[in-house]
Amino acid sequence: MSVDRYTDSIEAVADILRERGDNYGAPYANHVTIAKMWSAVLGHDISPNQVAMCMIAVKLSRLANQDTHDDSWADIIGYGGIGRGIAAIERDVENALNKNRCGDDH
Repeated sequence: MSVDRYTDSIEAVADILRERGDNYGAPYANHVTIAKMWSAVLGHDISPNQVAMCMIAVKLSRLANQDTHDDSWADIIGYGGIGRGIAAIERDVENALNKNRCGDDH
């Protein structure tokens, strides 16, 4: 069986992410905002990546009731990509901070 069916799904989700980015802004900034709001509501810190993980959990919960619901599967792919992107941004920031700390010592 061809992998096209699977890669086509991922590419379709990428198109949705681009469209949502046009409407709501960059996923990282949006998840930072959501994390701040959830932190205020819950009374403890929530990270942007935890927002993505929780949204995946919501979609998994929905799939537990209807495991053929296409939108939930697409949303999981999307939130997984967003989580991966957030992790990459946060690694880049941490690496830059560490580089600057090492530079301050000399």
